[in-house]
Amino acid sequence: MKLLPEPGYTGIRTYCDIFGMSKPTYYRGVKTGTQPKAQQITEGRRAISNGDINKRILKLQDDADRKQEDDGGAVA
Repeated sequence: MKLLPEPGYTGIRTYCDIFGMSKPTYYRGVKTGTQPKAQQITEGRRAISNGDINKRILKLQDDADRKQEDDGGAVA
């Protein structure tokens, strides 16, 4: 997964498209602490920091690498 340019924010809908999830799934993840929380950008608009999105991407990549090492390098 490609990292986003660091400065700026990405809308929730775009974030959900990047990670292939619905908005309700995103909000459930925020509630459980597995997804980054959106910040108020303007009145009526919330978005997620690109830095937080990049941290999430890196964590998913690390988890996938760790799982592959645990499986002995086998690809499913």
